Amino acid sequence: KVVSHGCDTGSSCDGRSSSQSGGVSYCCPSACPSSCSMSSSQTGDVMTATCTCSKGSTRTGLVGTSAASGAPAPMHFMAPFPSMAPMPSMAPMPTMAPMAPMPSMAPMPTMAPFPSMPPSPPAGKVVSHGCDTGSSCDGRSSSQSGGVSYCCPSACPSSCSMSSSQTGDVMTATCTCSKGSTRTGLVGTSAASGAPAPMHFMAPFPSMAPMPPMAPMPTMAPMAPMPS
Repeated sequence: KVVSHGCDTGSSCDGRSSSQSGGVSYCCPSACPSSCSMSSSQTGDVMTATCTCSKGSTRTGLVGTSAASGAPAPMHFMAPFPSMAPMPSMAPMPTMAPMAPMPSMAPMPTMAPFPSMPPSPPAGKVVSHGCDTGSSCDGRSSSQSGGVSYCCPSACPSSCSMSSSQTGDVMTATCTCSKGSTRTGLVGTSAASGAPAPMHFMAPFPSMAPMPPMAPMPTMAPMAPMPS
């Protein structure tokens, strides 16, 4: 017995591309000879042949054929696939509310001016450390504090730093000669006489003792062999 689904069988396939199963030939129907797929199966003495026409052929569906008559059964056309409904349109995005403006910052308060320093009272006493004072500084680079002029000593006029301070009516002037000058140390000067006191030279720095030689590094013991 032969059950055919959409195939021509037997002598209808003479001279056409066909396949055979259980001694029965089957082929695609003439309406779609070049766009058809064929398959078959057999259970006992019942052979089932299936032919499926591709899209665009003039003949689609299932055709039953009797092995006795060989006449095709009426064609059952496949129902068309239902068309898909169109996708709904997306709702527009909501408009964002405008951002509130940033609050303006309050202006910075104006700072009060710094109070001016009161003028130093005239110096009644001058204490000089390494400086020339008074008329000794005439015609030389000098500074003044408490109405008293002070300057670097003549031995180091260009390699000297000056500073002064005043407490009450006592003005203290300090002049420090840089290294390499011929005059260093502290010189006391009386405001009355203006004559420099004897110079006190700085003692030289003691030389450092030589570093002791380093002991040799100890020899490391050989490592024990790894256990096998």
